Amino acid sequence: MVLTVEFTLAGTKYMGLNGGPEYPFTEAVSFQIYCENQSDDAGKLAKYRDVIEFKNNDHRVMTSHVLGEHGQWHQFMTVNYQRRSQPFR
Repeated sequence: MVLTVEFTLAGTKYMGLNGGPEYPFTEAVSFQIYCENQSDDAGKLAKYRDVIEFKNNDHRVMTSHVLGEHGQWHQFMTVNYQRRSQPFR
């Protein structure tokens, strides 16, 4: 059984997901982006890229970018992942 919950925090919508015992906990994360509409540029798509940099076996950095109208990539998010020496309790 999959359990979900939706909530709003500081004006931003989020969804929590529990896949049940067949999906054990990991540090993985997924993003869901809510959109009201396709904006004034209906039919146009934004170009995104994610870059994952492997610093060492226990540290990774992911950066997300969007391509601007003048062909420049703009970074809008950075995520640092560091492996824990002890599992969550």
